[in-house]
Amino acid sequence: MKIKTGTTICLLAFAAIILVCAGYSAQATAARALPPASDLSSAATFIINAPLADNPNPPTATIKLIFIHHSTGGNWLASSATNDPGGDLGAALRDNNYFVSATNYGWGPDAIGDRTDIPNWPEWFTGPDHATILAALYTESNQNICNPSSPLDDCFGDWPRLPTDPGGENKIIMFKSCFPNSDLYGNPTDDPLPAPNDYEYTVANAKAVYNDILTYFAARQDKLFIVITAPPLQEGDTTPDRAANARAFNNWLVNDWLASNNYTHTNVAVFDYYNVLTSNGSPTRIDDTSVITEPNDYDSRPNGNHHYWDGSAITHTQTISNNYSAYPNGDSHPTTTGHQKATQEFVQWLNIHYHRWKSAVTASHYIFLPLVLRNHGAPTCVALNGVTISGATNGYTNTLYIFTANPTPSNASSPLYTWSPQPASGQGSSSASYQWNTIGSKTISVTASNCGGLANAAHDIIIQSLPGGALAQPADFTYLGAFRLPGGDTPPQTFAYGGNAMTFNPDGHITNTDPYSGSLFVMGHDRQAWGGLPDGNQVAEITIPTPVISENIETLPYAEFIQNFANVTAGFFTDMEEIPKVGMQYLNHPDTGPKIHMCWGQHLQPENTPSHAWFNPALASPDLQGVWFIGNQNLYSVNGYMFDIPAAWADAHAEGRYLATGRMRDGGQGGMGPTLFAYRPWLSGGAAPISGTHLAETTLLLYENAYTTEEITRCLTGYQHPDEWEGGAWLTTPSGKSAVLFAGTKSNGAKYWYGYVNPLGPQYPCVDQAVIDFTTCRMADGSSCPPEDFTECAGHTSERGWWSTRFDAELILYDPADLGQVAAGTMDSWQPQPYAAIDIDDHLYLVPPEWDLDNLGTGVQRRYRIGDATYDRENGFLYVLELYADGAKPVVHVWRIQ
Repeated sequence: MKIKTGTTICLLAFAAIILVCAGYSAQATAARALPPASDLSSAATFIINAPLADNPNPPTATIKLIFIHHSTGGNWLASSATNDPGGDLGAALRDNNYFVSATNYGWGPDAIGDRTDIPNWPEWFTGPDHATILAALYTESNQNICNPSSPLDDCFGDWPRLPTDPGGENKIIMFKSCFPNSDLYGNPTDDPLPAPNDYEYTVANAKAVYNDILTYFAARQDKLFIVITAPPLQEGDTTPDRAANARAFNNWLVNDWLASNNYTHTNVAVFDYYNVLTSNGSPTRIDDTSVITEPNDYDSRPNGNHHYWDGSAITHTQTISNNYSAYPNGDSHPTTTGHQKATQEFVQWLNIHYHRWKSAVTASHYIFLPLVLRNHGAPTCVALNGVTISGATNGYTNTLYIFTANPTPSNASSPLYTWSPQPASGQGSSSASYQWNTIGSKTISVTASNCGGLANAAHDIIIQSLPGGALAQPADFTYLGAFRLPGGDTPPQTFAYGGNAMTFNPDGHITNTDPYSGSLFVMGHDRQAWGGLPDGNQVAEITIPTPVISENIETLPYAEFIQNFANVTAGFFTDMEEIPKVGMQYLNHPDTGPKIHMCWGQHLQPENTPSHAWFNPALASPDLQGVWFIGNQNLYSVNGYMFDIPAAWADAHAEGRYLATGRMRDGGQGGMGPTLFAYRPWLSGGAAPISGTHLAETTLLLYENAYTTEEITRCLTGYQHPDEWEGGAWLTTPSGKSAVLFAGTKSNGAKYWYGYVNPLGPQYPCVDQAVIDFTTCRMADGSSCPPEDFTECAGHTSERGWWSTRFDAELILYDPADLGQVAAGTMDSWQPQPYAAIDIDDHLYLVPPEWDLDNLGTGVQRRYRIGDATYDRENGFLYVLELYADGAKPVVHVWRIQ
């Protein structure tokens, strides 16, 4: 076929454009001149230069590489001569002509370096602040061996690198998550979620995360992105099913991720660090107990589990059926031997992918025009075809609200967002913030556009005047009396040693005609550890009789059973039976219908254990669903009490999260004061998330944690380590007042200590001298007791724990507006303080059984006075459990709040 001169000129011109766009040098152009025009006549598949063979040798020029990691990555980089563990990766990369920098905990904008779990990667690569984050990442040139905010605790080993920075940006971006990300829920073959979220540690969400960030990688062909799979967990730190899920997900990353997205570019590669660390050689032993060496199995290739260059091809093998770490180092951190195997297998693998990528960028590909347009154009574009706005629909004046644009499809190539009217912040990104100083209906809109489409959306929010001064005050509380709980004393179906959780049901006891409508769900006798009472914490529903004020418990009325005890958690929370900590809240939401939401913990909380669930109010068929985490929060902060949040407030301040959950763990281990997080557990349409989901949360109240500081600081005013907050309620009264209430036993002593009751009197400490890792005796102001107080008294008999010279039963009240400011980010989570406290000891009986005094204490040293609390919002009745009041049973006290 003849080609006209004009066509030839166009082809030559287009080829020249391709050369320029690809960054070809004049020398490369001259060396690879186009053939005569007559040789172009055949075709749409004509390619002059075939791909070169893979090259395992180091780059000829120094290449800048940055590694995003935490402890395991730091150990892998570290020199084994000066660190254990140390994988010598830093030295190996240096010797292969890579100039290596790194991130660490505390690195970067908003300390993004703290967040390297799989659900965090969209924040780095596609989130609203990704441009700022990546600008810092691409220009970072420091090693960051230590966390800048904690250099003594978070240093993972020094490593050498080339002495001279070649200048310019980092060209290779390596990133990995750590071994907790190998504890994946779900099923091995689960499909990706439609869009990633920042709280699910599941196979489906992990796949969605990597599909999402691939859209950014496609747009940055000038960078080489190296994904390092998360290392395996040691046996015992995960279940066989979750370990198998990790194996399946990493196989998907290596074999299917790019192919399933039709990704033909060479700037993304996956190294299976997980697989490499799941096989080793047999340790050599000098006798039955002493290990001389722990050989890796690099030299046994292809036997074992590997990912390496075999001299002719990259090979990914698994001949050992093992989904756990073969190199545990006391925990799941790999040993030096395991890291060194990974280094041996990785470096040539990296060289090959570097040369593949570099060849794609710089090699000369002269292609007939139709093929250029079809296969060698701009990065693949996923067109935008719609957008929606999520955010509050009700709000208050002078309060900041954040709205998020959600593209359709979720993997659309990164759009540009234009918000109208001009937001307070966020123009150009997917999230924008607004606030208004006038009431009425407000409309915001967003226009989203990308390489293949444009879409618009609008969103309305109704703004009301910010409530001011309408706070419930102590004078608004009127004590109405108490009533007794029904049933016998035989565990587990008894309220004796119960009262751990209680919730009001506005839809219960509908035939009632007295003023106390509704019913109560109350939890009975607690479980006991080690098989003592594995079916405890059963739940019953009771009526609410008219309370009576009386000094004689025998004259109080009894509630009646509506539904008898049921073991609603049978088969669940079986690893948390040592002094359970439980909360419940009834909520009848249109999305789910009536459910009782539950949190569950224990005195000594196991790590990485889900804590939240729901069950049906029909106790004969509870159908418990869960179990879930609250974000990534400290488990000592989330699983002790629950209550509902008024819908208008939750919509305005907490993104429609209608449930509040928290916990006050004595000793300040969950926070030095009550904590509170808003959450909503159901998915769109009311479905339950899969077990193991990390639910999104809004922090409303969170004080400093004793794990992070010995100081009594950023805490509840008057905080003392023996404080116990066991219940709460969000008050909105019939007269229009409001408050957030916590009920508990407050330590108000001149001194408090960890140890025992002193038989000489409550004014004298009795410290456990075996404990030396924290300050065991303090004055009321948080300072240390005098030296003479740090003694263990003779003749003590009480149970060990936190004691005080004085305890009081209290209700404390917070201003909801303060919690709203925390949610909006305009107040630190530790800044809100109670505006009022109500001592309720005068209404309590405080007559525990004699046989429990060793645990409970007596007189002013009586602990555990108050259990859970719950609130009838429509009628303004507050119900509070007094523990150990009717023998071993609680009684229910009632207040009306005007």
